[in-house]
Amino acid sequence: MWLLPVAIVLLLAFTWRSTGDTAGGCCGGHAHQQEPDALEILRQRYARGEVSQEEFEERRRNLR
Repeated sequence: MWLLPVAIVLLLAFTWRSTGDTAGGCCGGHAHQQEPDALEILRQRYARGEVSQEEFEERRRNLR
């Protein structure tokens, strides 16, 4: 029976978080965030080991 109130609270928290509704923020809190560019994403993937050094260099050359 305690599961239902916990589920409702989690659902409300998730909904509040996904709408970007922030207290004291004027534009939903997302006005100054930028999407990472393709080169930054490639760097992150390389850092995580998702692409090899050769693949990283080739894709980097293609992006520039």
